[in-house]
Amino acid sequence: MKCKPFRDINELKSTYDTLTEAYAEFLQSGNVPRSLEQDIFRLQQHRSSSATVLDKEDSSQDEQQQNQQPRAQEEWMFICQRTSELEPVNTTEEHDWAEAARSYSDIDNAPHFIAQGRQNTTPTPFTTSATPDNLHGRQLDVYTTVKQHFESNCQEQLHINGTAGTGKSYLINCLRLLGGSVRVAAPTGVASFIIEGRTLHSLLHLPVRGDFKEMEGSNLQKMQDEMSSTKYLIIDEMSIMGRKTLGMIDRRLRQAFPGKSQVVFGGCSILLFGDFGQLPPAIDLPIYSTVTRSDLSDQGYKAHSQFETAFTLTQEWRYYNGRLDHLMEQTPIRVQDQSPYCGHPIATIKAVPTGANAAKAPTDDAGGLEPVVMLARSAVVMLTSNLWVEVGLVNGAMGTVEDICYKETTRPHLPVAVMVRFDRYTGPTVHDGTVTITPVRRNWSSSGGRCSCLQLPLKLALAVMILKSQGLTLDKVVIGVGKEFSCGLTFVACSRAPRVVGCRGLAKQ
Repeated sequence: MKCKPFRDINELKSTYDTLTEAYAEFLQSGNVPRSLEQDIFRLQQHRSSSATVLDKEDSSQDEQQQNQQPRAQEEWMFICQRTSELEPVNTTEEHDWAEAARSYSDIDNAPHFIAQGRQNTTPTPFTTSATPDNLHGRQLDVYTTVKQHFESNCQEQLHINGTAGTGKSYLINCLRLLGGSVRVAAPTGVASFIIEGRTLHSLLHLPVRGDFKEMEGSNLQKMQDEMSSTKYLIIDEMSIMGRKTLGMIDRRLRQAFPGKSQVVFGGCSILLFGDFGQLPPAIDLPIYSTVTRSDLSDQGYKAHSQFETAFTLTQEWRYYNGRLDHLMEQTPIRVQDQSPYCGHPIATIKAVPTGANAAKAPTDDAGGLEPVVMLARSAVVMLTSNLWVEVGLVNGAMGTVEDICYKETTRPHLPVAVMVRFDRYTGPTVHDGTVTITPVRRNWSSSGGRCSCLQLPLKLALAVMILKSQGLTLDKVVIGVGKEFSCGLTFVACSRAPRVVGCRGLAKQ
């Protein structure tokens, strides 16, 4: 039952009369996961020891059982009953969980490692190998148009559409060469890291959750000073930016430029890059939608109606000699069942909730923090929070656990830090090249009042959601789409590799 998908219990029987026969055939099929083989071995040991105990039962108990009506028990109930008596593997309490912390002399400073790194790291000036001399066709048309408006100080709102591989990122880098008055941002941490920009929420102080509020006081003044020299705001991955978010951008930019608060976007020019053939917003309307919603969403619709000029990049620079039907000709890859823990002791890390019903709150309410995270050395994990976008500590960043550090020999719920080696990280590290990831607290309001959750912003990641891969360029991808619940899902997955021959489908198992 744990290893084969089914909608009805009879589907597990296949062509056999009983579950026992079907299960015996499954064990001989060669597709038995390693974890199940271990369960079978332990179950045999358990049944052997149970038989010894049963032989010693006294006869009076046997007579009592014979006088009772035996209760019918289906086969699947018997299997579940036996399986539930097995203990988890490699979660041994006798493991010295403080051993790893002893190899890090500055482990007490772990909670401050990222904050101190941000404070001590000087932002590097933007550099790029891109040059306008290499632009061609519609790329050059966009650059020429923007440069003319830039030199005449005229406001403009442009759409730059282009599918994957048409050179949008290269064009963005060329536009940044126009000067420091060009800012770049994106809706997600992964997308903003790729273009060396900021997230929209960080740049414009937009709420990730909750209601939008006008800025005031010193916070408003600081934001106005930061944005004072900005003439152009380039926003990448426009397809996943919702209409309500665009309304918040319009309202915030009007605050950033109070002298032009009556003008859309406060007089700032906006260049929207992306491809509406890719994924739409997760919990919002697309920016082109005409459906009436909240005042803020409708304001986003009105702001989008000001975009009257659009360019479409048509020349593909990435997908030469590639055909999508090539993917259909490939033999699907079967991924071998393998434990993510590689035989290492497993730490069961439970969140610490505070407030009424906080323990039952959905993960989204808790800012992406999981109620329970099970980690071990060598486990592949994903970061679930934007901790430091500029160096790659973004929501969706992948890495490998090197150590789990507890200060006490007997482990509590939360470790002091988890040492992770991230794939695309460019910031400071500890002596072994890892980054300290420590528990973070997320706060929210519910019907029961204020709530909070303290947990590591990590989760296991043997695969990555297609949504989080949008904008990435990967050497090779193995795709398991399943049911396409959103338009553009399969296209985004297939277009992550530089060439179509780098894509393979995932076999159903």
